[in-house]
Amino acid sequence: MNKGALRFFNIRKEEQYKAFSLFFYQFLTVMIIVQGRIVRDTLFLKRYDLSRLPLMYIGVALIVSTTTYFYTRRSSFYRLDKLIITTFFVSIGGLLLFSILAGFNVHWSYPLLYIFIEVSGAFMMFQFWGFANELLDSREAKRLLGFVGGGGVLGSLIAGWGVGWIVQYISIEKILLINAVYMTIASLIVFNMGKVFAGKLQRSVISSIETVKKKTAKNNVFASKYVRYIAAITAIIFVTVTFIDYQFKIVATEYFNEADLATFLGLIYAIFGGVFSFGFQVFATSRLLRLSIFLSLTVLPFFIFVFSSAFVAIPTTVLLLGYAAPLLLISMARASDYAFRYTINDAALQLLYIPMDSKLKSRAKASIDGIIKPTAIGISGLVIYFFAIYDIPLKVISILVVILVVIWIAIVIVIRKEYLGVLTDRIKRKGFAHHDLVIKEQMLDRIIVTALESGNPEEMVMALDMMKQERYFARVSNFVPLLEESIVDSRIKVRILALLREVKSRYYIFEVHRLTTVNDDAIIQEAIRTFGYMQMEKSVTYLSSFLEHPSINIRRSAIISLILYGGIQGVMKAAPALQKLIESSEVKKRQSAAIALKEIGQASLQQQVFILLNDSDPIVRREAVRAACHIGIKEIIPKLFYMLLDKSVRLDVAKGLSSFGEIVLLPARSIMDSPLDSVEMKKEVARLLGSIPTLHSAELLQIGLRTEGELRSVILESLKSIVAKTEDVHISPVFLKRHLFKEFYYYFQTLYNRQVVATRLQSPYFFSMVDTKMHDSLRRIFSILQLLYGSDLFDTVYYNVTHRQVAKEHRSNAIEIIDNIIGKDVSQILIPMLELKTEKEIMQHGFDNFKIRRRTFTEVLDQFLLDENSWVRSITIYLIAQNNILDMADRIDVFLYDSSPLVRETALAAMLSLSIKLTPDDKYSIQNDKNETVSKYAFSILGQKGV
Repeated sequence: MNKGALRFFNIRKEEQYKAFSLFFYQFLTVMIIVQGRIVRDTLFLKRYDLSRLPLMYIGVALIVSTTTYFYTRRSSFYRLDKLIITTFFVSIGGLLLFSILAGFNVHWSYPLLYIFIEVSGAFMMFQFWGFANELLDSREAKRLLGFVGGGGVLGSLIAGWGVGWIVQYISIEKILLINAVYMTIASLIVFNMGKVFAGKLQRSVISSIETVKKKTAKNNVFASKYVRYIAAITAIIFVTVTFIDYQFKIVATEYFNEADLATFLGLIYAIFGGVFSFGFQVFATSRLLRLSIFLSLTVLPFFIFVFSSAFVAIPTTVLLLGYAAPLLLISMARASDYAFRYTINDAALQLLYIPMDSKLKSRAKASIDGIIKPTAIGISGLVIYFFAIYDIPLKVISILVVILVVIWIAIVIVIRKEYLGVLTDRIKRKGFAHHDLVIKEQMLDRIIVTALESGNPEEMVMALDMMKQERYFARVSNFVPLLEESIVDSRIKVRILALLREVKSRYYIFEVHRLTTVNDDAIIQEAIRTFGYMQMEKSVTYLSSFLEHPSINIRRSAIISLILYGGIQGVMKAAPALQKLIESSEVKKRQSAAIALKEIGQASLQQQVFILLNDSDPIVRREAVRAACHIGIKEIIPKLFYMLLDKSVRLDVAKGLSSFGEIVLLPARSIMDSPLDSVEMKKEVARLLGSIPTLHSAELLQIGLRTEGELRSVILESLKSIVAKTEDVHISPVFLKRHLFKEFYYYFQTLYNRQVVATRLQSPYFFSMVDTKMHDSLRRIFSILQLLYGSDLFDTVYYNVTHRQVAKEHRSNAIEIIDNIIGKDVSQILIPMLELKTEKEIMQHGFDNFKIRRRTFTEVLDQFLLDENSWVRSITIYLIAQNNILDMADRIDVFLYDSSPLVRETALAAMLSLSIKLTPDDKYSIQNDKNETVSKYAFSILGQKGV
């Protein structure tokens, strides 16, 4: 098939074999079913007792559901292609037998043939769709099922027209032999596909066997609400079409003899199941499926509703278009079934199975098609049989049909939410849920008592931690005796001492005092703190003796206890010792001083905190930041903002600043608005704002969205964090859409810039850098979508569409999710971005939707040189030097004064590579660079070159 045809049917090159094989498989399957039904209907209606027709529906239900039940019990242990071939060969034997029996006019063979054709057809159809579902993922199915279904429509067309011509030359039962030939050809197609896709088919079998071995499979496939909805739709479809089929056959039999009836049935199949449905399949099905699965599912019920309602409302004596109203209207209702059930309805219904777990999918499909469907037909047969006995008018059946169609459409509306839920479950690799653990007092008390009785140190430590966390102090006294036992784990004693302060207990002074003399620093530390709390000013004299203790930690505990509990006398004793720690040349002592300041938590000591904030060691600075934020010193906020650039303390600073709340928004805004502050500084401020979930911080971040690149990415992540934490923040959809399309444009413009550079030269580093920029842009697109549609699902979707190790099936399910959530104005841009295979196709898609600015090679490099990311600027400079792009040489010298040390160093290397002479001022500036690495490099290089 040429490229134009492939593009028309939306078939990709790598999908051709799969698409055409399934097309011809479906073509032959429908040919077999249509011709088989025409033969069985004609023979039964004209050679058998017509009053037994309702019993056939019941018989079909019993036989099909029974055989399917036994089939599904074991079918998951065998490859589907082998099961299909086996089914075909059994069916071929049956066709040969019934052809002979019908040729001899064996009366009892006609009801058996009726049931056999239906059983064979049911198996062939659910096996076909099961086979297609195994081989197609959700996106492939949406693209290809319209084309594949066209094979069925074409088969219906040829079979419908062909029967009327064939019966002129051979008896009608001989058509069964033609079906046997078709089955043989279909078996060969399945056999070849089985060899090509053996791995994929075998994986499903292995998965099923492992599930059974682990005994994790649910025996009941209908435990899932989603499966129950599909089953309900299927049941309603077949109850409805069975009613219509019965009405159609009764009315048609009154008007035609045997030969004319076969011709009429073939004509209906040909015109509506063939010509009309073929045109609909080619020109509408795929487009409707891409537009909406759920809109597609309402096409068939809509037309059945219209014609069945008319059948009820219009008198039987009326002529329509020259035909009796009952014949025309019921024929059109039946024609709607032929025209839409095997085209848009079946394709849409099969798409509902695609995202299901592979272990459940085939069993659910077989159970619904092989049990629910025939059961529905059987129930319909019983109702019809009852109506026939009591001679109830056919119009009453149409009233039931209208009611069922209304329920049918209602279920279609409801199932959409479940469909998205199943897609989501399929792409989520792990689900992490954080739930607050609320422990009832009785349960906690039982845990504590059990821990005490067990004597297990680990259990007691856990019990004590739980008591502190849950503020449950009823059993603290039960633990106090353990303070006297020398063999008790020190961790337990430390926790008991701390709990005594928590419960504000001033008993057990003797026990606590004794622990200040044991040979365990951890116990002594906690005992000093608790003793000071219990004795207050009375403890000063005794605790002062620990101020010169060799252990820094014990010394610190004494300082803390004296200042907190010793009154003025305690402060006077401890202050010199604290100052000595602050001024010490040892890092550990200064760190201990900072920890003490935090524990003391008094604003009067803020000057000491300021001193430690400027300490040369990051460990000390980190503890000083924690102290400052714990104390809540507002005057320190400006200082903390600029400490955000200190990588060693950045996280603690951000956490501390967020604890101040909205007080920090004013200085944050001044930094975000300032042209003098670096992008790195603004990124840290944007991250900080994300930890302050208020309306005002969200508004400040929205203003910052006018920026581009990494800062924009950080702002979006912070906005997502705020929106997730509070319901008070509402961002205008119009505002978000504007930035979304701006990001789309940025993505395509970056891709264009990449292609321009690629026409002149190749550089792995450069293209890797550009790919990263595009990847970041795509991440921002999904962040905006999350804000726009209010679902954290977009994070999971993004992961599944961008990471290489994600299975193709999961990626397709992820794309299918967003296609069903986002608006069409967005999906028509985003979905092709994700699905188109080549850069050329994606770029053309960009040109089709945006006015991409066409730039020259030099203009593109200029854009990258102006990028806010220092790595991008550095790589671009390196590219210019490496490829000796002399017409860009005059742009390099300015980067000797760039804010980034990396860029300054790269610019120096590039200038020397391009033989660009440095001015004396440039040389002096770079050799005296504030960054030691850059200055050393400049001195060594310029010295060697003698520039």
